Amino acid sequence: MFYYWVSTGLFVGAVYLCVRMVWPSRMPLLWKLCCVGLLVFLASLPALVTHLQWHYSTFFYHDTFYWIMYGALGYMTMLTLAQALRDTAVLARATHRRCTGKACALPPPRRAFFYDMANLGVVGSSLLLTGCGVAQAKGRPEVVEVDVPIANLPKEFDGFTIAQLTDIHIGPTIKRRQCLDVVRQCNDLGADMIAVTGDVVDGHVHALESDLEPLAELSAKYGVYFVTGNHEYYSGAAHWVHLMQTMGHRTLQNEHEMLVRGDARLCIAGVHDVQGGWYLENHWTKPDKALEHTGRRDATIMLAHHPSSIHEVCQYNVDLQLSGHTHGGQYFPGNLLARFTQGYVAGLYRHQGSWLYVSRGTGYWGPPIRLGVPPEMTLITLRRATVA
Repeated sequence: MFYYWVSTGLFVGAVYLCVRMVWPSRMPLLWKLCCVGLLVFLASLPALVTHLQWHYSTFFYHDTFYWIMYGALGYMTMLTLAQALRDTAVLARATHRRCTGKACALPPPRRAFFYDMANLGVVGSSLLLTGCGVAQAKGRPEVVEVDVPIANLPKEFDGFTIAQLTDIHIGPTIKRRQCLDVVRQCNDLGADMIAVTGDVVDGHVHALESDLEPLAELSAKYGVYFVTGNHEYYSGAAHWVHLMQTMGHRTLQNEHEMLVRGDARLCIAGVHDVQGGWYLENHWTKPDKALEHTGRRDATIMLAHHPSSIHEVCQYNVDLQLSGHTHGGQYFPGNLLARFTQGYVAGLYRHQGSWLYVSRGTGYWGPPIRLGVPPEMTLITLRRATVA
């Protein structure tokens, strides 16, 4: 149903582009009709591909169609935004002329020429931005190093490192090779532990299991920990949790693990995604349950896919929550929407007495595009902060 709504939104954008760009141009009528048909076809792709997926799941060009669909979605977004910016500039100039009483000095043929050139500029710049976005999305994740000061952290855990992977979204456009590259890059960091904070997949186990096999090679001295994200639930979270367990990863399902160095105790806890209970009755996020029977906790790290979990997590004396989900907005206007809908978008935040780190994500979702929001792999270092 989601992709049918996406197609509806794209159709509105297609109508806007037809009215503001295609029809007023000086192209021959046949070309105009072809452009209108192309825009309508691109707008219908999300619904079309979804229909093929549900009714012809073994269709040979399944992934190819997804590439076309997501590429079209990304380009249509860029094209619509570029045209909207152009219209805003035209409106501002027209308003200025009206206020000052100045008329346009250009003759109509000249104005029509510049109109067509502006159309070409909008189309070309949108293509260029889409290409740059694909290159950034498919590029090597940026390693972001973050020091987190924790009050009275035992000296035994001062300098303890956590490599965070999140929102890899292995699926139709992210495959085994990219997964393997991520695993090798993560292992090369040599972190003490690895935290995988959800949204590893976009699809079903039977379709993606071989693409996920490299994740079994993730290795750290204190282990690999996994919590579910919302996308695991869209395709059978129980199956994905089981697969991660067979890979040797510790799945924290409202649970915790205690790491011990000497007499110091570092609690690593994890909760289900905030949407989990909508799909599986026993998968509501419960930080209180995750921290039951911990005994003494010198410091506590909570793994929670959705940043909003911090509002409940902070009530339980948690020093740091590691999250993802937002992708940092991925590309404009997603960054603005993420800030409006999520609050915490990317980076390190202080929420009441707890720290919250939100990763931009290691992969991407939907259109294979990132603009100004590169993928990341985070290396968290815990630092002792003495409180007087």
